[in-house]
Amino acid sequence: METPVVFNCKGQQIIGILHLPDGRTKVPGVLLLHGFTGHKAEIHRMLVKLARKLAAHGIGCLRFDFRGCGDSAGEFEEMTLRTKLCDATVALKFLARLSVVIFPCVQSCRL
Repeated sequence: METPVVFNCKGQQIIGILHLPDGRTKVPGVLLLHGFTGHKAEIHRMLVKLARKLAAHGIGCLRFDFRGCGDSAGEFEEMTLRTKLCDATVALKFLARLSVVIFPCVQSCRL
C-alpha cells in the first residue's frame, strides 16, 4: 500500500510517500533519504523500486522530499546540511509514531 503523507518542519510542509506491506499489523520501518540534488523518487525511480521491493518483503518505508526539493515547500538555495538533518529527524519521528512501524531506521541513497 502506498499513501501520500504530509508533515511539517519549521512551519514548512514536507511531502512523502509511505509504503506499507499489505495485511501486516507490525513491521520494521526504513526511512529512505535522497541525495543532495535529488527527490523522493531519485534517478530511474530507484527509491520507488526499493521501497516497493522492501514492502513486498514485509518492511515499511517512508521516502520524502527534503525542504527545497521536489514537492516539499522551501527553496533549494536555502537548503543546508542542517536543514536536511532537521527534515530527516522530523521524518524519522513521523515514521516512529505510526502504530504499524517497529524499529525505524535510516537508509541514505547518496550524499
